[in-house]
Amino acid sequence: MGAAFWTPGTIEIRKELGDQFSQSKIPGTAATWQYLFDPNSTYTLAQAIVAMDVPAHNNATFGVKLQQRFVQLLEAMELSDSNYGSNTQDRIKKATFDALGTNLGATPSSSQGIKFYVAHQDSNGPFSAGNPEYEFIEWDDSDDNGRSWFNFLLICPTLPPPVAAKLKKVVAKKAKKAKKAKKAKKAKKGKKAKSKAEA
Repeated sequence: MGAAFWTPGTIEIRKELGDQFSQSKIPGTAATWQYLFDPNSTYTLAQAIVAMDVPAHNNATFGVKLQQRFVQLLEAMELSDSNYGSNTQDRIKKATFDALGTNLGATPSSSQGIKFYVAHQDSNGPFSAGNPEYEFIEWDDSDDNGRSWFNFLLICPTLPPPVAAKLKKVVAKKAKKAKKAKKAKKAKKGKKAKSKAEA
């Protein structure tokens, strides 16, 4: 889909995140670590991943440098939010908190894992709250086996290739569709509760 995990290091980061937040492990991750992502907590994303040790500080291939690299990315995002008035970090924290909340008490057969994607944009700004340097998009989707997943896409500033434009269109469509389905489900639930109360 054009996700830009180009280098061995970024592929390894995605692999470790994908493992920690996989459908089989996410119930345990939720029970142990959800508090780190509470929107009201003072933990930053960088502090959260260090506390969780994801990617591991003793990674077999890259050692401590892998975690340091991920921390640098998250700290750069935090600084960018501060500089431009955007809220990318807060949105990721809230989305992760909610996704983990959905998995509290779930079993590996009923859980909903998180898939992570990164794309690069070729915009040089000017950046603002409305045009953030780092952009985050989330959507719900199912795989070929009908299992539900949360999907998290981070669009980062970097040099071309400019895969983000096409990817953003595809993701925006998916996000819109997922939002519409969620709204319809909520309305249906409300209608059902109303008719039950009237009966």
